[in-house]
Amino acid sequence: MISVEYDRPNCSLRVEGHAGLGKKGEDPLCAMVSILTDSAARIVAECAYNDRVKNPVIDFSEDGKAVISCVPTPKNRNGLMLQLDALCVGFLTLAAEFPDNITFTWNRHENA
Repeated sequence: MISVEYDRPNCSLRVEGHAGLGKKGEDPLCAMVSILTDSAARIVAECAYNDRVKNPVIDFSEDGKAVISCVPTPKNRNGLMLQLDALCVGFLTLAAEFPDNITFTWNRHENA
């Protein structure tokens, strides 16, 4: 089972697990999740390169876990959130299509 957690207020994405639809390296759902995760990492990396975020974390571990996070500058927060939200619609769609293989949690609210 793949678990995807998007914490929008803290600009953080965590992905881990395996879909179990094929062997490692041959699983189509894992490939789709990898594309979305890599895209999020590239967005954060580009924003970091252009000084639109602070404290970027892009960590892909050997065991298949990924953590991507950053602190967007106030001026660039809305644009970055729009890009990451659009990617997360992809995760949401995959979770709806493959409920036995992927879960997606989307925290949209600021902590009180």
